[in-house]
Order: sequence, then structure tokens, then C-alpha cells
Amino acid sequence: MIAFLSLEQRVTAIEIITIEVHPNFRNKGIGNLLLEFTLEFAKKQKSRAVTLHVEHTNQPALTLYKKFGFEIEAKIPHYYGKNCDAYFMIKKI
Repeated sequence: MIAFLSLEQRVTAIEIITIEVHPNFRNKGIGNLLLEFTLEFAKKQKSRAVTLHVEHTNQPALTLYKKFGFEIEAKIPHYYGKNCDAYFMIKKI
């Protein structure tokens, strides 16, 4: 497997459940393509936003999401376990 994308359609938003690129294929634009697909899909579905959760220390992912216009809405303590917080991010369409 090179990459994996899992989305969930909500009433007014598309939520990215999982976006994963195999380590051997990172930094080749695959994550960009997956996000571009997601944003186009959200527009076609007439969604108002795309949302996701990301580990607050995952700097490569945060950089990618911010590049696409996602903004941090909230920090969620212990989302991924006792000492692992998450950011809830959103991009309005």
C-alpha cells in the first residue's frame, strides 16, 4: 500500500478520518494529491468545510494542512492517549 484516505460525510462537512502515506513514498506529492481530491470532493458534495484531528506534535502533517488553508480550532487533551493531545482543524469551503 502506498497511501490510504478515509473520509466520512457529515451533514455539513467532510471529515478526514485517516490520511496516510507509506514512509517510502512521502515527500513525493501524494499527500497533496489526497488533500486536493478531498477538497474537490467536498465542493462537489456542497459541504461547508473539511475537518480533521491531528496529533499536536506531528509537524509534517501540520505544515501540510496549514499549506492547504486548514486552521486550528481547538486543542483536545489526551485525544490519542494519556500524554498525546490533538488539534481539531478545519478548512471552510
